[in-house]
Amino acid sequence: MENSSRADTPLELYEKAYKLHYQEYKIAEACAMYRELIDKFPDSQECGYAVVQLNKIESNKVAKRLLQSSTVSPRISYAALTVSIVALVITISVIIIFSWEMNTAAERMEHSLAAVRNSIDSTRQEIDHTVRITRSLGALFAGKDDHALEILRNVQSSGSRAISSYTIAADIYLQKGEYDKAIQEYQKLQADFPELEFISDKIALIKNEMEPTVGDTAEETNENASAPARSAERHTGAVSGSGKPDFKKSLLVVDSVEFF
Repeated sequence: MENSSRADTPLELYEKAYKLHYQEYKIAEACAMYRELIDKFPDSQECGYAVVQLNKIESNKVAKRLLQSSTVSPRISYAALTVSIVALVITISVIIIFSWEMNTAAERMEHSLAAVRNSIDSTRQEIDHTVRITRSLGALFAGKDDHALEILRNVQSSGSRAISSYTIAADIYLQKGEYDKAIQEYQKLQADFPELEFISDKIALIKNEMEPTVGDTAEETNENASAPARSAERHTGAVSGSGKPDFKKSLLVVDSVEFF
């Protein structure tokens, strides 16, 4: 009976709880024994010790929870920060790519519009040149040679590559007997279109008309009185009533519509 009461003393209970706490690391059993000591012996000195030990155990639990939360939170923060940075980089990349695509599309559209505008301007100029050349033909057949030449010179000075603006001017000069100016028109045309073979033939033909033949020279020497008449007969079909070569008949044949 004496041994049993001694085993139930506050000191014995505290020693058992202390051993479970610090030596065997049985925290739950130690806490139970500390609480038993407090319930049975609230006025003892060991009761105060038991309260201190329980507070230590609770403090350790709280410290562990805080430590766990402090070790997990940075990881979560770092992960969240990494995800945020990656998302930001992706967003910026998408914006840059989209902007580049939009700029490229805008540049392509601008180039297409510029090509269309150039084509429209070129077509408008060609129509204007064709209209003016047609007006020059009207002036020519109305007997207004000088006005026709003025129109053709304006067409040439505007940068037109209309072949007929040169050939018609050359034929007008031939009608007027100004062979040198006719040759100059064909030479200007030849400089722009060296691949056209008929130009050399036309220049040679005009030069032949400018040079007198051997028969003409003999007739002028021996028969001065009848020389003008015989010279006119040799040019039958190629000389007009005024004594000048008549190129109006061949004008529209040589300078067809494709030369406009």
